[in-house]
Amino acid sequence: MTGDSVFQTFRQFSLLRDRSIVGHHLKVIVVSRELAKSYSLEQTFDFLLRDNDVRPSCLVVVSHRSAFEALSLSEPGEIPAFYLIGLVDNRYRSNKILPPMTLNKLDSAMESKDSFLLQNVLTSQGEHEFSGAAIFKGSTKKWIGELTQFDVEGLTWIMGDVKGGALKTYVKKGGYTVTYEPKNSKSIIIPKVQGNDISFHVKILSEGRLIEDWSFPEIPSTVEYIRGLEKKFEEQARKQVAQVLHKMQHVYRVDVGDFGEMLRIKHPKLWKQEGDQWDETFSHIPITYEIDMKVKDFGFSTD
Repeated sequence: MTGDSVFQTFRQFSLLRDRSIVGHHLKVIVVSRELAKSYSLEQTFDFLLRDNDVRPSCLVVVSHRSAFEALSLSEPGEIPAFYLIGLVDNRYRSNKILPPMTLNKLDSAMESKDSFLLQNVLTSQGEHEFSGAAIFKGSTKKWIGELTQFDVEGLTWIMGDVKGGALKTYVKKGGYTVTYEPKNSKSIIIPKVQGNDISFHVKILSEGRLIEDWSFPEIPSTVEYIRGLEKKFEEQARKQVAQVLHKMQHVYRVDVGDFGEMLRIKHPKLWKQEGDQWDETFSHIPITYEIDMKVKDFGFSTD
């Protein structure tokens, strides 16, 4: 069914089906990228936010291709909406998954006029994968670009939202794989104001486990060896942070990393001056960061 009114289109189904469409048990809303490019989410979601049949806890995601594909599965008996919700529950296993954006959170994000992210869903041969994030401009509520999985990892370090995952890098001449599993991570975004000059410094702290090591390590591992691995992991995390900051400031020119929120909390008077054009201001602000990673655990290895 097609139309330029969501409500009228729903009612049109009454001419085809003896059962009415209701939103009481709606779990997931999928918006296609092409639709999000053409229309603001305020327009697209106006009816859904007004209709009290639709629960505000409903998950919202963006599909690379048609929304129909993202809600179709090749596995018989599988319910697509439950499948997508199940992927969100894997956040403790991967920092490539964003915090769930529910309908009520989306409403708040749009009202704030800040730029924001929605989880991307990529569909291929009947299978679905969370792959990066769609960027929505605060002033227009339209899709303007995407962050990759690598970018999302960098963003979670900045926002202190790492619940789990794997940080992989390579060591020695042979390029052997070593992998770090973060277990306890946090970050602090520090706004610095001197007159009208604004800058930020981000402190990222993480403790975790050396979960995989293909480099034929010393057994037991020496302190020097572990410190060397920690430096390698910090270097990889810096690459992720540097890439996502570059995209935020110089490619898309939007703040989707809570920098503005930290400025609003610490310097509310300055925020009143800068808030209306914050995305543009943010694109010129110096940002420095430091990353400190500690290997505290080696699993069941004898290291």
